[in-house]
Amino acid sequence: MTTNSVTLFAPPMVEAQSNVFVLAGGIVTRFTLIGSRGKEWYETRFMPRLGPPAMIGLLFTIVVMFSMQGDKILAVTQSFTAASNNFELAIAVAVGTFTSPRKRRWPPSSAR
Repeated sequence: MTTNSVTLFAPPMVEAQSNVFVLAGGIVTRFTLIGSRGKEWYETRFMPRLGPPAMIGLLFTIVVMFSMQGDKILAVTQSFTAASNNFELAIAVAVGTFTSPRKRRWPPSSAR
């Protein structure tokens, strides 16, 4: 039995194009409203009303992004942890191998 998989994410080029449209919409809105109503109205009336919904939209985007990409985020985090552990081990081996026995502090001289 086969199932059809549904891709929830658009290809990178489509996402980039939609981001350009959002940016362009913001620029057009800003300059149009400042030109028609004035900068003072835009900053004291329009932006305070737009701020809370924009914050909710941003938080929603972050929650959705992490919920959909959680497995990838965990995989990357685990690979960074593994790489860090390997690096620490490599440093310890290098110090132990290339340090002269007189300068080593371990084992203590009483244990030799």
